[in-house]
Amino acid sequence: MSDNDHRPLPGAGTTAPDQPLTLLATRSEHLETRDINAGTLAAEGDGKIVILNNFIIKCPPDHGLDTLSLDVIGLNRGEDPTKLAMENVSETKWECSSPVHLDWDTNHLKLVAHSDRDEALGFVVLEKDDILSLVSKDQDTQLEFDLKESNLHLKISFALAVHKPIPEAQSPSQTNTILQSILNSEQDLVHFTSMIKQLPNDPGLLNYLGDVFNDQFEETHHEDDIHKAILAYESAVALSTSENSNHRFYLCDTGLAFTRHYQLSGNLDDLDQAIPIFEASIACNPEGPEDLIESFNNLAMALQYRFNRTGNLPDLHYSISLLQSAVKETSEENPILPLVLNTLGTSFQMLFERSGELDDISAAISAKQKAVDLTPDDSDGKPAFFRMYGTPDNVCVSDFVISSYTPTVSALVNKIKEVPKKESESSLLLISQPNTPGKASIPATREETHAIHEMMRQAGIQSLLLEDDEATTTRVPEELKAHGWVHFACHGSQDPAEPLNSGVHLHDGCLTLREIMRQHIPNTKHAFLSACETSTGHGDLSDEVVHLAAGMLAAGYQGVVATMWSIKDDYGPKIAGAFYEHLLEGTAGEGGKKRLDGVRAAHALDHAICSIREKIGDSEEALLTWVPYVHFGI
Repeated sequence: MSDNDHRPLPGAGTTAPDQPLTLLATRSEHLETRDINAGTLAAEGDGKIVILNNFIIKCPPDHGLDTLSLDVIGLNRGEDPTKLAMENVSETKWECSSPVHLDWDTNHLKLVAHSDRDEALGFVVLEKDDILSLVSKDQDTQLEFDLKESNLHLKISFALAVHKPIPEAQSPSQTNTILQSILNSEQDLVHFTSMIKQLPNDPGLLNYLGDVFNDQFEETHHEDDIHKAILAYESAVALSTSENSNHRFYLCDTGLAFTRHYQLSGNLDDLDQAIPIFEASIACNPEGPEDLIESFNNLAMALQYRFNRTGNLPDLHYSISLLQSAVKETSEENPILPLVLNTLGTSFQMLFERSGELDDISAAISAKQKAVDLTPDDSDGKPAFFRMYGTPDNVCVSDFVISSYTPTVSALVNKIKEVPKKESESSLLLISQPNTPGKASIPATREETHAIHEMMRQAGIQSLLLEDDEATTTRVPEELKAHGWVHFACHGSQDPAEPLNSGVHLHDGCLTLREIMRQHIPNTKHAFLSACETSTGHGDLSDEVVHLAAGMLAAGYQGVVATMWSIKDDYGPKIAGAFYEHLLEGTAGEGGKKRLDGVRAAHALDHAICSIREKIGDSEEALLTWVPYVHFGI
């Protein structure tokens, strides 16, 4: 609002002197009661706060004043005025930046200007109702009037904020009642947020509340539970400061909650929230890496998650640097050290998958081996990746290596010779037969191929989906010639008597190994055979390893994923989806472009199997789900 845009205060004079003394009070930000410092005029009253800030008094050049002050008086309150000492900043200008917050319960406000001899130069009495009728919450209001008993003229800007009273202190029983109400009722997030504001401003209590909902989430996996945990943890952090010895733990719990939500949602925003929170938890403690080893590990794991999604190498290098510094400063007696060494080994392993450098995989093996060496055999903390069903020492070869098979040594040598120096752009052919005539229905294959098709679309990779009557024994061979990658999601069969008659069942019959090998398919890259019995040989033909997977290699494909026996329809889509997701994430370069890279296929299958294995375990029934998958070729 300009200096000339004003409204006269009712009852104030309108005649301005030739050389006015002008008082300006410019708007400050809207403040809540908790922002009001002791010593200012503040009371609950009717919940209105008038804010005056950055006072400026302009005087004529011949004012002759050595000091100048302004008293702000709330009448009928029986208290001393708020005295503002003005600082002379130029020949005609006096300033004071101290704010005055008026949350009055009186009807009047008096402002008095004083000279250096404590002489009142003039005053004005303002009616509260008149001011409140003019002042708006969202804009400044300027008022002009004459100071009574003087020829001075003042201009004042006011701003209005809404008072939010501080709740009265609660008794322990009241707090317990509110807490039980929060824990025992199912509320939406809006109601939950409102309820926790009724609790005392106790960060420890709010962090405990976050722990309760976090533990509940671990059991239920309900998204609302982890949302509530995050809200409670964030409230604890907001009420705490770095001087609080528990502040770093509040931060760490908050970061972990965001990380858990990422594992549920897959939303990168969760990691972008968690990573700076973990960094803050490290920064607020000066004790050094050993005291913060868990925070270093949590931050490194969040960086690993983000690298898996974005392929951003600086995240991986950052995680390695953090963990190396933590390991260097941590004694071997620290029980957390094996966990950190395992995380460090994983970071090096992920780096090796990108770089192919032997030094990286050597560092990964060294870190993981040391993690095992430092963990007591009878410890409950033995890393999960060293446990295996049916072995007394809990050691499993697949925890250390990624397996790939070949029907013959010569086949492997030939494939190595055929590998191009640089992987070219490729496309994917998806074939789905959920209702093959004469065969049992496998409806999940439709879900499987549609999900992969959408994944390719989002990655900008060309793919073609053939299903039902589109997938025929004449159409599919032609499309195989046009696509370097193929994914069969259908029934497969093995013919021990005539191995070349083994094949996959399409809409109008069986596409046999004999027919595939006759096609002389150019640009063959990789085949995923999501069908039963695709890698099963026969005892009588052990010297002539002829099964569908071997046949695909013979037909020119450099790598094949297949199954050794019938697989559960429930888990086929999950393993296939995890395979392609990891394959694409691992190939995202610095520019973020993803591609199909057969060299990483064995790594991708290993990752997919491990992710399913972690969820369903190593029971006899679970073994039938993930063990059948094998990779052939290179």
